[in-house]
Amino acid sequence: MNSQRLIPMITGEQLAAASTAMGPLMPTGTDPYFAAWKKGAELIGGEAFPFAQGGINTLADAQLGALPALLKTLNSLDLPRRALLLTMISLERPEQVHWITRELGMHYGHLTAHQMGDEVFAITFDLLRTHH
Repeated sequence: MNSQRLIPMITGEQLAAASTAMGPLMPTGTDPYFAAWKKGAELIGGEAFPFAQGGINTLADAQLGALPALLKTLNSLDLPRRALLLTMISLERPEQVHWITRELGMHYGHLTAHQMGDEVFAITFDLLRTHH
């Protein structure tokens, strides 16, 4: 049996140096949560994401708007996109979700993948899967 290592060991210092060197080269959207959030914000649009008017390049561009804007947007959306926005609010503002779901008379957890459609379901699933 051969006792030589097939893969050279990388020290912590080498890994940190590589991370520092690669950091600026990595695109902003490499974080899976940001990528899912960006897709959701682009799909919903409108007053719910007031900072996204010039495009979404960072998470700050895709911040949720004020509560009145969220309610206005929620009431103007079809059911699948309403569920997606409600999911996004649930993840970022859990303190407001109970009141909003009561106000709307719905909860995103009651929807099936069939009702949400492939695109909205995939984005919702990615948001829940990658939320940190």
